[in-house]
Amino acid sequence: MIPADRWRGYWPAATTPFAQDGRLDLTMWREQLDLYQELGVHGVLVNGSSGEWYAQTSQERRDVARVACEHVNGAFPVVVGVSGFTPDTVIDLGRAALADGADGILFTPPPYARPTEDEIYHFYREVAEAVDGPTMVYNWPRGTAVNMSTDLLERLVALPQVVSVKDSTPEYGEHLDTLARLGSRSVFFANYITRLGIGVMDQLGGQGSIEGGALAAQHGVPFFEAYWKGEIDVARVHADRYDAQQSDMIGYNFVGLHGSQISQIKAAMRMLGQPGGWPRRPLRDLDEHAVAGLRIVLERHGLL
Repeated sequence: MIPADRWRGYWPAATTPFAQDGRLDLTMWREQLDLYQELGVHGVLVNGSSGEWYAQTSQERRDVARVACEHVNGAFPVVVGVSGFTPDTVIDLGRAALADGADGILFTPPPYARPTEDEIYHFYREVAEAVDGPTMVYNWPRGTAVNMSTDLLERLVALPQVVSVKDSTPEYGEHLDTLARLGSRSVFFANYITRLGIGVMDQLGGQGSIEGGALAAQHGVPFFEAYWKGEIDVARVHADRYDAQQSDMIGYNFVGLHGSQISQIKAAMRMLGQPGGWPRRPLRDLDEHAVAGLRIVLERHGLL
């Protein structure tokens, strides 16, 4: 198991490859994991939002996690998303992922339920008491309709199993307030691949960024490696290019600019000859107009 003090850098939030007819394609999944290793990523998040966990059966989620742990085989950290509507579901998936060799688990508050902050705390505590493994708290307001406050995150970070936070709030100022208070107590992932992010990591903390599909890995990976070496001018160049590419693809609150975010990621990966697969219902593939717009973006940033 790779400990949380080595969780850092650029991680893809992996897509789950489905064939065009909707079947889970584990061969394509292994090819995607090979691609990530070739790109030099520093870790991978499996069965997160970009992995369409909600569209998979419980057994499929277990299979995707198991194959990832076996195939990566310690080359970099594998954190498995185990989000669910009930603590029992999260506990079952979390235990299975850790038994299969995951370095940690990640989960959001239960979607749709809109629990109070006290209910969210007890949800995480119940899981933590039942699943003895490193846990990454996932603040994902777009998918859960609740935005965790700094006070709540402080309570969660105090749980012994909670070692990391993926803070995907669209309100970056709120994230900075959280990081200022908690950055020395937990491993934080947010968007630090910017000129501002360099200063934030220097002054407040923050260890890494997780991006859906790794479409900007050519800048995300060398950004962190330059930053770690103190080559700040090089890091700024990659930050500017990364930011420009992301701004052409993702809008406020992580909304895809050419279609639903996951469908957009998968369409771009297919254009690049990458094993991302197709989206599974209820999501749909991009229409011709959206594909044409996405192709222009990929050409503009030198990917095609």
